[in-house]
Amino acid sequence: MLENVREKLSNSTPTPIQWLVASACILMVRFFLESLSNPSLSGMVASDAPTLVHYFLFFLSVGLALMLLLQFVLPTWKKASPQLILLGLSITSLPPIIDWVISGGKGLVMTYLIKSPADTILSFLTFFGTDIFHGATIGIRVEVAIVIIGVGFIVYCVRKRIAMALFAMVMTYMIIFVAGSMPGIIAAIASLVGDRSSTAVQFIQSSVLDSVTLSNNIHSTLRYATLVRMMEIGFDFLIGRVFYIITIGLSLAWFFTNYKEQVRSIFSNLRPERVGHYIFLVLLGVLIAYRQSSFVLNWNDWLSLLILLLAFFFSCMYAISVNDVADVDIDNISNKGRPIPSGAISQYEMSTVGILFLVSALVAGYLSGYFAFFCILAFNALYYIYSAPLTRFKRVPGLSAFIIGLCCLSAVLAGYFTFSSVKLVSSFPPILIVGIVSIFFLAQHIKDLKDIDGDRAEGIMTIPTIFGPLWGGRIVGILTAASYFIVPFIANNPALYFGAFPAAAATYMIATRKPFREMPIFIVYGLFAIFLVVVLVIKI
Repeated sequence: MLENVREKLSNSTPTPIQWLVASACILMVRFFLESLSNPSLSGMVASDAPTLVHYFLFFLSVGLALMLLLQFVLPTWKKASPQLILLGLSITSLPPIIDWVISGGKGLVMTYLIKSPADTILSFLTFFGTDIFHGATIGIRVEVAIVIIGVGFIVYCVRKRIAMALFAMVMTYMIIFVAGSMPGIIAAIASLVGDRSSTAVQFIQSSVLDSVTLSNNIHSTLRYATLVRMMEIGFDFLIGRVFYIITIGLSLAWFFTNYKEQVRSIFSNLRPERVGHYIFLVLLGVLIAYRQSSFVLNWNDWLSLLILLLAFFFSCMYAISVNDVADVDIDNISNKGRPIPSGAISQYEMSTVGILFLVSALVAGYLSGYFAFFCILAFNALYYIYSAPLTRFKRVPGLSAFIIGLCCLSAVLAGYFTFSSVKLVSSFPPILIVGIVSIFFLAQHIKDLKDIDGDRAEGIMTIPTIFGPLWGGRIVGILTAASYFIVPFIANNPALYFGAFPAAAATYMIATRKPFREMPIFIVYGLFAIFLVVVLVIKI
């Protein structure tokens, strides 16, 4: 019977996007029922976006961990494990129903186990502790017991080994328990390297309330109704960020074990110099905010910064995916080593990967804060109309450069407003807006030199295709060199000219040298960026 089940599940393999949509729909039923049976501290129904994103990332991380566990203990069920996890997710609707019935319609409070290390270990040894009406409620324990027994039953029936079945059951319990005790575990880790005087609950509270990014959790024109509600939303964002990192790590592990060659091909197409460029711009925005009003970051703020950087990393990967799908004919001429022209991955697969990158970017942007989310939306929208049909504005001289300039501006603004204490647009100097757009309006033409053959074949109008390799290189070299001289002007810092002159000269020489190589351009840019940061930090 199990062999028939395995075969049917293996033959109905969903795409990653189908799996995500199916799991989201199943979990939405759980969230709806839980809103009726799990009263919040503030009394509000848990229907807000921070709660739903937090809950989904929690279950997604647990599901991915269990999926990897099943692939390890049941290698023959490797193709069936995603579908098996989807079936297991159906059980998640059971706990709120049980709690609602047992409580006579009042509901029981489901919470994380936020305890001291000793109490956490005791709770682990006693199947979540002695309190069955709060924390790990009766319904949750029934759910976990069913999952553990189900995993043990399947493993034993397939492997015929009691030891393997027990191992799988213990690991299943550990995965669920660690997820359910995550805030307490984080507090315990923090106590090993920091202040040990506060309890786990106090540590989590201070992590939220002392965060300089707390104001990003709601729109700046709104206010928290109560301190309790502020803690609830702040906690959703904090723990959501934690599970986002875990989910990304587990997702990479799963994709690598199932699509090793495709993953290698995609990440070989990373273009770290361009990703690093946008990471630098985000950090530059943070530095500008710090120079205006210095602040001290706690671990929650550093986590928020990491999530913001990941948001732009995945946005860059989405932009690369869209560009590669749209530029297949150009890449067949100018960039034959890229995944699609080389045959390592199909256009459909690249489009699917692009959607996954986009979803990852949007979730990370949301967890970073409302203005960061807005900037991420703008960044991805700009790159889409730049590369993809029907717009494909990269074909329009001038407009294409302006769009790239706006993308760079969105990265700086995201970093700035995520950490700035003043959320007014007027707090960001207008001269910086003009300067940033102007700098990268001029500088972005340098990338067209390497694609001149493919762009000419596709009829894309760029400076190199209009003026030819010789004069096109000279004009692009002059424009890119000029962009360096804008930096000291908008920064109002003459000391930056000591870096701008050699950077401009080196850039012009590289742009006019044949054959053109793009990497030296990024080396010069990187060195100048380091020089800029040093000057701004030490305030020369």
